[in-house]
Amino acid sequence: FQLTVVYLISARCRRQCMRARRFDIARHSISGQYHMEEHQRCNRFVAVYIPYQVLSFLLTFAMGVVLVFQVHERDPRKYLLFHSLLYLTIAPRVMLSMLIPLTQHPVLYQQFRQILQCERRNLSPERLTACVVDARYVVIHSTSGKQLTFEPEREADIYFATYAAAW
Repeated sequence: FQLTVVYLISARCRRQCMRARRFDIARHSISGQYHMEEHQRCNRFVAVYIPYQVLSFLLTFAMGVVLVFQVHERDPRKYLLFHSLLYLTIAPRVMLSMLIPLTQHPVLYQQFRQILQCERRNLSPERLTACVVDARYVVIHSTSGKQLTFEPEREADIYFATYAAAW
């Protein structure tokens, strides 16, 4: 419990530092801005994932203690039943721990929503990928969801506009 409180306090301090640094983003190079975006994405993920893992561990530990010291001592015949129930709780917790990164990353979340919508409409996954990605070039997104690569025709215009703005 004390470690969870220490973590929550340190996470709050980290968020306040990141907020203060956002206002100074103009002073950083592109590499520094990229690293700050990466840190923000990691903070969003860690702020949800670590408390979930701590609570999941405590739940498993509590269930194990009850299983060994209460159920096994009182009625050994029910031990296998409760042991099976303990193992049945593992699958939903693992699935939830895999969904946390999907919901915290903007691009992964967008793709996940598209897949769910295709499943609801009974569309094939091949149709989904055909409408999302153009075969001529690769689309790369930043961790915040901003598009980093463009069509070859548009890339030259963006490059020269950025170069002119720098002068």
